[in-house]
Amino acid sequence: MENTPDPKTNSTEGKPATSGSEDNKQGERTFSQEELDRIVQKRVNEVTAKSDEKVKQAVEAALAEQERKAKMSEEDRTAEEQKAREDEIAERERQVTLRERRVEATALLSKKNIPESFVEYVLDEDADKMAEKIEALSKNWSAELKKAVKETVSGQTPEDKGTTDNLGKGTSVSSGVYRGDGNRVI
Repeated sequence: MENTPDPKTNSTEGKPATSGSEDNKQGERTFSQEELDRIVQKRVNEVTAKSDEKVKQAVEAALAEQERKAKMSEEDRTAEEQKAREDEIAERERQVTLRERRVEATALLSKKNIPESFVEYVLDEDADKMAEKIEALSKNWSAELKKAVKETVSGQTPEDKGTTDNLGKGTSVSSGVYRGDGNRVI
């Protein structure tokens, strides 16, 4: 049989086809449809295996919980359900309290001219602890703000451009009103 080039590989040795350009010679690789299908199928199988494992673990956990509850007396089951409800109510109350404290903290920070973005740092379920945190932040904030302003302002005193030395130069009351740069206004 004659050695004819394969259209997919563009060669007689079965190597992947390249366009012959410099781009392909510098590390770019072309894949056949079969190779792509194999790669995609491998990834799909991996994801499926992971999700199957998670489902299997969830089913096992649910069955174990069901068996544990089946072995419990009616009285124990009722007590456990009651405790679960109480825990849920306590968590809801905690969330409501945190929302209320967030509103209070935002108002206090605003009063003290502190950015509201600091509310997460002072937020606490206990109102007294939260007030202490805000007071400490306020003191630190004021001190650091004064320090930053002092550093910014420190340095050379700006030159006063409106001194009396420039008053009479190029201006005359009889000829009109002039700006400091010598241009006539009226």
